[in-house]
Amino acid sequence: MDGWIKMHRKIINNKIYQNSHLLHLAVHLLLKASHKEHEMLVGYTPVLLKKGQLITGERALARDLGGKPSAWRRRLLVLESMRFCKRESKQAYTLITVINYNLYQNNESESEALKQAQNEAQSKQRVSTDQAESKTNKNDNNGKNEKNTTGSEAKVLLDYFFTQYQKKHNTKYVVNGAKDITLLKTLLQTLTAVELKECIDKFFVSTDQFINKSDYGIGVFKSQVNKLKLEQKEIQVYREFNPNAH
Repeated sequence: MDGWIKMHRKIINNKIYQNSHLLHLAVHLLLKASHKEHEMLVGYTPVLLKKGQLITGERALARDLGGKPSAWRRRLLVLESMRFCKRESKQAYTLITVINYNLYQNNESESEALKQAQNEAQSKQRVSTDQAESKTNKNDNNGKNEKNTTGSEAKVLLDYFFTQYQKKHNTKYVVNGAKDITLLKTLLQTLTAVELKECIDKFFVSTDQFINKSDYGIGVFKSQVNKLKLEQKEIQVYREFNPNAH
């Protein structure tokens, strides 16, 4: 079997990690789960497996991992109670679905994700340029309205940034006018206003040394947005994997 899986270090804090048998089983299920939708034969019956699903049972687990089938059945039940996976017993087989498989095993690396975001932003810019050159006056006006909307969102975000800055430093932010607005408009090409607000919140409570030694300006914020966004995603994945964590 070719390929690889991802595993975040935060699994160390999960209860699964505290039991070597459960960890062995969880990793085995991740390794054996289908990484894409495909059809397979179980006996003479075609079964459609979705991403994150596999066909197995206690006897197959005992054969692959050693030990008694009844022991692996109990461990499967524990993982199911922890919302790691769910079982569907069929007449001829058992279907296992790894819950939140897509969150654990996103196929994109960080660099690929960032590259895709940049490519999408560039594509949007090219489309906007082509439309501006080929459309009628009415479409040109629509383009202006869209720019005005982006400008309005940037101003709202700038005010929000000012407020958070003042809360942290107990002093007003020194405005850099058009430059700050331009930086926020650039960020709005790849992130929504809601996502940027979440990043601003994380920026002002970050323990990152680079941020803590900075002037907490919007230029610094822009340079750290991708890192802040990825950290937020990691937190969401961890909470899905460990629902009892706060």
